[in-house]
Amino acid sequence: QMTRASDTARFIGAGGTLADGDLAFADGHGISFAATGDNSAQSSSMATELFDDYEEGTWTPSYSITSGVGDLSFSAQAGRYAKIGNVATVWFYMVAGESSASGDVRINLPFTSLNASNYFAVASLTKTGWANVTGDIEGRVSANATIINLVVVNNGNESANVGNGNTDGAFTLYGTLTYKVA
Repeated sequence: QMTRASDTARFIGAGGTLADGDLAFADGHGISFAATGDNSAQSSSMATELFDDYEEGTWTPSYSITSGVGDLSFSAQAGRYAKIGNVATVWFYMVAGESSASGDVRINLPFTSLNASNYFAVASLTKTGWANVTGDIEGRVSANATIINLVVVNNGNESANVGNGNTDGAFTLYGTLTYKVA
């Protein structure tokens, strides 16, 4: 708590604001934990100890199809996210239907993923009503991506990208994903 006028003046002079009980920092600034210097992870290097972002919100999840969306329609779409620093966790639910799309099916994301060599993240998905899928559908995010790629996994083996042959009629997908953002 800043109780002295001089403390408040120093904070505001450094690019901060104090309004209605909230502290706000100028863009690119935040709370620095650099004084701790406690990087104890084996064979690692520390990129930053600055906490400079927190937000929660909603976004509209949707499918994109690589060749043609055909008659793709949605009867329910809901998405929420929490972004803490450069890590986002998203939750989504979609009920859709189609019978004439072509190409691979993907899901949009609210933030672009980290652009780093060999980066990937895996989504946890639950599905109902998907055609010609006897196993699971897995979701994968690559580096510098704005989509989740969907893959059919039957008997523990990856068989193909989710495509138009898997979306005939009505289908539902629930998902959660935590990933690093750009």
